[in-house]
Amino acid sequence: MSNSNENKKEVQAWKDFQHKIIYIYEKMFNKSDWLLTEAFSSDALTRNDYNDRVKTIRNWLNGKTKRPNKFDLSRYKIGEYKMPNGNLLFCENSFKLWCFEHFKHQVDEYMLIENTNNTDLSILYIYFFSHTHKEILYHTVHYDTTIKEGECKLFSSNNASWEFTGKHMSAYNSIHFDFQNHEGKKVYYIFDKRDVFDPYLRVLGFQISIDFTTKLPRSSLVMLSLSKLTTDEKMKCRHNLNESSVSIARPFPRKIKSEEEFLYQNFNYKMGKLKSDLSSLSKKNLKQYLIEHLFDSFNSIEKDKNKFDISIGDYFNFLSFSWLPKEKKTDIKWVFNFNYWMFWILSEKVSNPIINKHKQFVKDGFSIEYILVLNSKDKQLEFLAVEKLKEFEASGIKIYITYPYISENQFLFVDNFSMLMNTSNSMETTIYLDDECINNFKERYEKIKAKAIGLDSFVKKISHLELNGTWYIYSPRSVKPLPEYAKIELEVRYPKFTITFHNGNSSNGEVNVMSKQILFLLDNTVLKLEKDKMQNKIFPISIASNVESITHKSLLTFAMMTREQLPSDTVVGLLEILTQEPHILNINDDIYIKSLNSQK
Repeated sequence: MSNSNENKKEVQAWKDFQHKIIYIYEKMFNKSDWLLTEAFSSDALTRNDYNDRVKTIRNWLNGKTKRPNKFDLSRYKIGEYKMPNGNLLFCENSFKLWCFEHFKHQVDEYMLIENTNNTDLSILYIYFFSHTHKEILYHTVHYDTTIKEGECKLFSSNNASWEFTGKHMSAYNSIHFDFQNHEGKKVYYIFDKRDVFDPYLRVLGFQISIDFTTKLPRSSLVMLSLSKLTTDEKMKCRHNLNESSVSIARPFPRKIKSEEEFLYQNFNYKMGKLKSDLSSLSKKNLKQYLIEHLFDSFNSIEKDKNKFDISIGDYFNFLSFSWLPKEKKTDIKWVFNFNYWMFWILSEKVSNPIINKHKQFVKDGFSIEYILVLNSKDKQLEFLAVEKLKEFEASGIKIYITYPYISENQFLFVDNFSMLMNTSNSMETTIYLDDECINNFKERYEKIKAKAIGLDSFVKKISHLELNGTWYIYSPRSVKPLPEYAKIELEVRYPKFTITFHNGNSSNGEVNVMSKQILFLLDNTVLKLEKDKMQNKIFPISIASNVESITHKSLLTFAMMTREQLPSDTVVGLLEILTQEPHILNINDDIYIKSLNSQK
């Protein structure tokens, strides 16, 4: 029983062993099986030695070993690692009894010193938000071997005459810089020391100085880096390095009588700074952010230019917007002539990847707008295109239509007029970044948009588009009394239509749209309806036809037309009204329509 308890205590003592091994594997040996295995060996490893030893090490990492067998640090190289004060990094109990937090802290302190010794500290970069330039700038900290150890100089990246001299000091968990210029002005920085020497991390800290304008104590967030930040990285710092991150120790104003009033005034001041930061998440910087993503995605374009051409292949990649950063919900405005090329892109016959991407972007929170420019007032949209555009609008893409054709084939804006794409009629595509050119196109866009109307309004305005689709015509049989009637199906694809009679025979004809009437023309038959009656769900029409007989007499029949198939009893009831008062069409159409719709 005593031996059993001892074994349980022994296993419990090694409870964090796997976590400790994983931690040094990641922090000290860069996830290298070879380096970790070599550290837990007595001599330099041969390939055969490694193959034998690595099995044990992997069991430690995978948690298969709860209690390591014959674990003796004095036999391993890692047992000889030392801290700067000469003490060993690990002792026998480090892996066996130390709590994980204590073990982690010891490793972190050791790696901080190691990284400091192996890091080039000749130049550091301190980034800050400039109130003068309204952007993120940086100072450089230079260490020079010609001056005393620990001393350094601070230079401005945008002012050659700006120079401070000082020194840096280290405490347990922080690093300090204390600078002064020849005029006696001082600036002081403090940063978290633990992460300073990681080349991939940006360490936030504070700058403390006297404010240049108010002459009052001032603090602001700053960031220390071992390398220069890219434009993309600077953009990601704007939530910390900005106008509202500055605090000035303002005294209690004499004119204010209460703490509450001072609190309100101070709060109002901070809200104003936040508002300024939000409004200036500077179009210039956001634009640069997008440009960086554009350059990263298109290797063929020349960087650092405000205008460049892209190939036809890159044109499709650009239009798919896969290069846009997904975290920034961008708005896109696309104006294009609705010619054959654009009909092909929008046609339902083609599952176009560009349009599919646009639909997905809208779902993700982007705003996308199309303005279709038709050839003239008389230019008619194909039925297939209209149906497809309705589908796009249902997915969230805004659709507008106007005329006449623009001189360019198309142009497109990205991110609130930050970037412009222009394509000529010869399909030569150019990207513009300069504000002057973009503003010229922006003025044209606003004039075009002012004349454009929504898709629904356009469809309602052009009556022939309302005709497209399937219609049902119910007519009394000329040779048989009710309840017998004829059901005719009409399939319209303006300007053509196909009519299928009750006996199954079909025929093709043409639609003639006049100012007040619409005629469906067949060889021996004309169907006529009044435009103003089409707003009703069921409306009357007349059918004039020649009877194929010896006399060749003409026959006029009244019928009713609807988008929906009607039940037989409803049809019979409505046709009874129609047959009893056929003159009603010419005498009182409003009453007639009312009676028909009330029956439905």
